[in-house]
Amino acid sequence: MKYKQLRREAEDKRLRRAYNLRQEALKRILITCFGYLGYRNARFGKVDAHIAVCAFAREALLKTAKEFMKRIPSALKRLGYYDTKMKNNLTEFSN
Repeated sequence: MKYKQLRREAEDKRLRRAYNLRQEALKRILITCFGYLGYRNARFGKVDAHIAVCAFAREALLKTAKEFMKRIPSALKRLGYYDTKMKNNLTEFSN
């Protein structure tokens, strides 16, 4: 997240590209490590660790989804797309 933020704030095109490459490299390393944890025949892999990573990721996704659902009504109101029926549907979905 740090490099993505730095990329957004950078004014120099080369610096933005460097930050983007760094965040892409970190992302690929983390994806590879995650996959290795779940590989049954891996020397250092642990399925329990793979499951734990999934649990943390699921929790983060649920928090993000709930926050997103809280913000949708105000964004839709600003755009003029919000009505009572939509409010009921969003409330039902976010619980």
